[in-house]
Amino acid sequence: MPIKVFTFPFRYRGSTADILRTAAEDITGSDYSSILYLSPSPQKLLDSQQLFSKIAGGCYIPPEMHTLKQLSKKLYSVHGNKKIIAQAVIPVIVSRLSGMGLGFSAIISQFISEIKQHHSGKDLASIRSEMNGIFHELGIPDEIAARAEYALDLLNAYQQLLRSCSAIDENDVMSACPELISMHNFSHTHLLIDGFYDLTSTEEEILKHLIGNSENVLISIPYDNNFTFITKRYISFLNNNFKYEKIQKNPLHDAPEPVYHSYPGIDEEVEGIARNIKNNFVSGRMRNLEKIIVTCPVMEKYTHRISRIFRKYGIPHSLSHLKTLGETRPFLDLVAMLESVADNYPRLTFSQFLVSPFFRKLSPLFQSHIPRLCIVTGISRGKESWLKISSFLQNGHDLLSTKGIPPGLEKELGRIFSKLAPLENLKESGNCSLFSECILSLLDEFDFSSDDDADLKEKTFRLLRELSFIDIMMSHAADITPLTLRQYIDALKHVLNTTETEIERPGVRIMAFREIQGIEPEFLYIGGLRDGELPSKPDIDHILPDSVRTRFGLSNLERYLLLQKFIYFRATASATNLHLSYPSMEEDQMALPSPYLPWNREIPSRCYGIFSMEEELIRKGLTPFTFYLTDISSKKSPLLKKIFGTDSHIRVTDIDSFRSCPRKFFIEKILNLQPTEIRKFEIEASLLGSIMHEIMQEVIAHPFKDLHELTFVSEETTHSLLSQKPIDEYWKRVIGKTFIALLPELYKIEKKIREEGYAFQTAEFKVAGEVIRGVKLKGKIDRIDIKRPDTAHPLHDPTHNTFLSDGPNSTVIEIIDYKTGSVQFSGPQVLSKGASLQLFLYASLMKATGKEVVRAGIYSLKDMSITWIPGRNDKRDGRSIDDYLETSLRFLSETVEQLRNGYFPADPLNEQICRNCPERPYCPFIQKSA
Repeated sequence: MPIKVFTFPFRYRGSTADILRTAAEDITGSDYSSILYLSPSPQKLLDSQQLFSKIAGGCYIPPEMHTLKQLSKKLYSVHGNKKIIAQAVIPVIVSRLSGMGLGFSAIISQFISEIKQHHSGKDLASIRSEMNGIFHELGIPDEIAARAEYALDLLNAYQQLLRSCSAIDENDVMSACPELISMHNFSHTHLLIDGFYDLTSTEEEILKHLIGNSENVLISIPYDNNFTFITKRYISFLNNNFKYEKIQKNPLHDAPEPVYHSYPGIDEEVEGIARNIKNNFVSGRMRNLEKIIVTCPVMEKYTHRISRIFRKYGIPHSLSHLKTLGETRPFLDLVAMLESVADNYPRLTFSQFLVSPFFRKLSPLFQSHIPRLCIVTGISRGKESWLKISSFLQNGHDLLSTKGIPPGLEKELGRIFSKLAPLENLKESGNCSLFSECILSLLDEFDFSSDDDADLKEKTFRLLRELSFIDIMMSHAADITPLTLRQYIDALKHVLNTTETEIERPGVRIMAFREIQGIEPEFLYIGGLRDGELPSKPDIDHILPDSVRTRFGLSNLERYLLLQKFIYFRATASATNLHLSYPSMEEDQMALPSPYLPWNREIPSRCYGIFSMEEELIRKGLTPFTFYLTDISSKKSPLLKKIFGTDSHIRVTDIDSFRSCPRKFFIEKILNLQPTEIRKFEIEASLLGSIMHEIMQEVIAHPFKDLHELTFVSEETTHSLLSQKPIDEYWKRVIGKTFIALLPELYKIEKKIREEGYAFQTAEFKVAGEVIRGVKLKGKIDRIDIKRPDTAHPLHDPTHNTFLSDGPNSTVIEIIDYKTGSVQFSGPQVLSKGASLQLFLYASLMKATGKEVVRAGIYSLKDMSITWIPGRNDKRDGRSIDDYLETSLRFLSETVEQLRNGYFPADPLNEQICRNCPERPYCPFIQKSA
C-alpha cells in the first residue's frame, strides 16, 4: 500500500492537476472509475472535476469525486437502515424538545454538531465528566457551567429521540462511515486526498479506514512554515498511523508582492471589479469566465450588489451557493402566501402572493391590477377589506382610481379565499403533518412551478416531508403540543434559510470566502478587504467560553483567526492574476484596509473605455435634459377664459395656490393631475381638515360657560358628526379622542378671544364680490367673530347668530381660518412676497359689504394657537390691516393678469415648496438652477 504525501507551498500552482495526472498515468484506457478523489469543499470538487476533464480528454468513465460528507451519505444510503435527518431540521427538533425559540435552539444545535464532530467516539458520560473537570480546573462560574450542563441534557434527549424513532443525523452518518467501510470492504485502487489541512476526529477516522483499504494513496497538503499551527495535527495524524513517502514540491517562481485598490464605497468597488472583468474579456486576455472567482470576507454585504451590477454590465455569473432556498423568489412567494393567512392578509404580503408568477393558476387579473389597486386603495389587512376593495376607491383620489375595479376581480379574490380556508381553519391549532398536507394541496391547486427550476415541486415536497417527520419524532417524546401556523412558518423559514440552492450557471463564479480554500484560480478578485472584516471575530459562543473550547479541543478564537489568514494567503499566493480591493467608506463610516494587505502598495484603479449600457446611453446624449424643460404657456385657452375671465368668480384659495407655484397650480388645478402614490392606511389630510372644520363649527356654535360644559357639548357633537362619515371606525375613535384631548387648550384660546371683546358669530360664511374692477372673487370664511359692545357677559351667547345691524360696534369683526397643520403666517412675507393672501382678500370682500375687519388670524389645531395679523410688531411700526388689504389687492391684480394671460412659470414662492414636489425632476426651476 504505497502512500505518497505531497507538500505544496502556497506559491505552487497546479497541485491538484499534479496528483490527478499522476493517478491517471497509472491507468490504461479511459476507465477511471477505480479512482476515488476526496476534497474538503463542494467548490473545490467542482474545480477538480473540470481539471480532470482536461487531463483525460475525449470520452471517459469519470472517477468518483466526493467530499467526506457526500461519501458518508452515499455509503449510508446504500448500507444504512435509518432515516437521515437533515441538518437544517435539527434546531426545529431541539426547539420542540426544549420549548425554547429557534434562535436559542440553533445555538444548541451548533453545540451538538461540534461535540459530535470532535468527540464522536466518546459517550455522553465521559464528555460530561471531562467538561466538568475543565470547568473546575479553570474556575468557571457555576451559571456558565449550568448552561453547558443544560446543553448536554438536550444532547442526551435529542439522541434518545433519534434512537426511539430509528433516525440518524448527518453527523452520526459520518461517525458510522468508518464501520461501513470496514464491513463492506469499500476500496479503490487509487485514493486521492486533496487539499485537507484541518480535520475533525470523525474525518480522521474516515480517512484512516479509506487509506487502509486502498492500494495506492496520493495525499496533497498545502504547506507554509508560517502556518504549521494549522497543519500540524493533520501531519501528526499521518505520522502516527501510516508510513509514507514524503515529496516536497518547490514553487516554480516567486510571486510578486500584490497591489490593491481603494474605492469610495461598496457599489463603486463592485463596479470597479465588473469593469476590470469586462476589460479582461474584451481585450482577449481572458475568455473563459468560469476561470474567474470573486469573493469577499463578508459576502452578505456584496451578494445582491454583485448580482445587480454584474447584470448591469452584462456579465454572466453564478452565485447559487451563496443563496439559500429562503432567498429565492419562488420560496419567498410561498412564505408570503402562508404569512398572509397567518397575519389576516396584510396588503404587501398578500399582494406578493397574488402577483407571483410561480402560482400558475392564479387569475391574470391579479398581476395586471393588484399593484395598481394596492397603490390607490390604502387597504391595510383583512379578508373583508379585500372582498370589498371597491369601497376603498374614492372619487377624485387619484386618476388611476377612475379605472375602477375590473369585472370579476372580487369574485376571483373570493375563490382564492375559499381555497385558503382549510389552511385558515388550522392556523390556531395544527401540527406539521396537517400543515404540510394542506400546503401541498394548495400548491397543486395553484400549480406552484417554475420554468427555470423543473425540480421546484420536488424540492418543496422534500422540505415539507422533513417537517412532517417531526410529528413522528415528537410522538415518541410524548409531545402532542399543537402548533400554530405562525410557529410552523417560523420553522419552515428556518429550514429554507439554512438549505442551500444547487443551481449552477455558467459565468463568473461568486463564492463565499471559506469556499476558495484549495482552489487555484486563474483570475481571483477579493473585495471588501477592510480592517475588522478580514480578519474578523467569530460569533460569540453563548455556551462555552473560549478557554474551555481550547481545552476541550474545539475551534477557538486563535485558530479561527489563523484559518482566515491561512485561506487568504494560500489563495492570493496561488492565483495567476490577482485583484484586491476595499471600500474606504461605508455609508458615513471611514474604513481602513485590512492588515493583511501590504503596506504602501495601494494604487488607483484605472479602466478606460468600459461602460455599462446605462453609461453608454448617457454618453450618447448630445442635448442636455434641461433643453427640453420650458415654462408652460397657454394664452389662447378657452378653459382659462371660462375659469378666470372677467365674468367669472375666481376662488380666493386659487389665488394663494397660484402664487405658491404657477407651474404646480396648472398641473394640479387646471389639468387635475395628481402623482401616483402608495395610499397608506390613514385618513387623508383634506378629509381630516374637512372633518375638523365641521367639528369646530358645531362645537363653537353651542353655548358653554366652562371647560366641563364645553367637554360635554364636544363629546356629543363629535360623536354625532363622525357617525355620519364614511370612514373606518378606528379613525373615528382616533379623531374623537384627539379632539377631546385638545379641549383644555381650545378653551384657553376661546376664553382669551372673549376677554379681548369678541364672540363667535358665524362659520362657513360664503362671500362673493368684485374687490377691484374686472376681478370677481368668491370663497368661504371658516369663522367670523364680532366685536361686542359689552365684555361683561357669559363666555358664549348663543342668542346672536346673525350680524348685528345696530350698535356702535355692530360691524367690527375678525375673521379666522382653521388649519390642521402648523402655521406659516408672517406679516413681512405677506407684504414683500404676497404670501398667504387668502384672509386679506376675504377681508376686502367683507369690507365691500360694509363690515370693518380689524384683524385676521390662522387657528392651528395642531399647535393649538392663533397667529394674528396685525400683530405686535405691526402695532409698534404703525401698520394697520388696511396696509395689508392694499398690498393684497396689488398682488391680486398681478396674479389675475398672469392667470388670464395663461403664463404658468416655474417660479415657487419659496424653495420649501419644491422639497417634496412630484414635478421636481421635470421642473425648469430645479433642473436649470442645479
